[in-house]
Amino acid sequence: MTRSRSSSSYGWNGGEYVNLGDGCGGCGTSSFVIAFIIFALFYYLFVWLYEQIGLIGYTIIFILLIIIVIDKIGKSRSEAKASYKYFRKMIASQIVNNLTSFKYYKFDYFKLQNEEPEYARFINQLRKLRRSLDFVKKNMKKNEKNTFERMELAEKEYRIILKQYGKIIEEDVLREIIQKFNQEKTTFHTNYHVKIMEKYEKNIKKFKTKKTKLKYLKLLIEEIKRAKDNKHFDNNKVYNFDANRKEFEKELIRK
Repeated sequence: MTRSRSSSSYGWNGGEYVNLGDGCGGCGTSSFVIAFIIFALFYYLFVWLYEQIGLIGYTIIFILLIIIVIDKIGKSRSEAKASYKYFRKMIASQIVNNLTSFKYYKFDYFKLQNEEPEYARFINQLRKLRRSLDFVKKNMKKNEKNTFERMELAEKEYRIILKQYGKIIEEDVLREIIQKFNQEKTTFHTNYHVKIMEKYEKNIKKFKTKKTKLKYLKLLIEEIKRAKDNKHFDNNKVYNFDANRKEFEKELIRK
C-alpha cells in the first residue's frame, strides 16, 4: 500500500515513512552564529577604536552625539512651531477672505482651543464678523433695514477684534482683516447709494410730466450729495450720475 505525504516535514527514507523534521533544523544554530559574528565584529571595533582614541575620545564622541540629538530635537520643535503658526494664520486668512468652509479646520480648531484659547476666541469672533458680512452681501437687495442693522453689528464685531485681540494677531493677518473689512464696508455703502440713484434716474426717464421729472431730479441731487458726504462711498461711482443729472437739468430747462 502506498502512503501519501501529509506535510513537508514527512517523507520516505530507505523504504520507511519517517519524520524528516521541519526542514530547518540548523536555522537556530545558524542565527546564533551570525549574531555571534556581528557581536564579535562590534566588540573588535569597539576595542580597536578604544585603543586608538582612548576614554577621552569616546567621551568626546558621546558628547557630540548628544549635541546632535539635542539639535535635531530643537529643529523638529522649531519646525512644528512654524507649521502651527502658519496653520493659525491660514485659518484667519481663509475666514477673512471667505475662501474655504470652516468645517475643514474643525479638528485643528479644537486643538487651537486647547493650546491657545485666546487665539481660538479671536477666530470665533472673526467667524461672527464673516457671517455678518456675508449676510449683508446676500440680502442687500431684499431688506435694507435688516442689512443696515447687520452692517452695524459687523462694525461692532470688527471693533471687538481690534480692541480685544489686536495684540495677539499677526501683523499681516491684522492688516488683511482691516483691508477686507473696509473694502466690504465701502462696497456696501456704495451699492446702497447707487441703487437709490439708479431708481431716481429710471423714474426721471419713465415719467412724462415736467413736475414729476423735477421731483425725482431733486431727489437724485440730494442722493448724490448724501453719497459724496458718505466717507465710505466710492466717489468714482458718482461721476456718471453727476453727468446724467446735468443732462436732465438741461432737458428740463428747454421744456
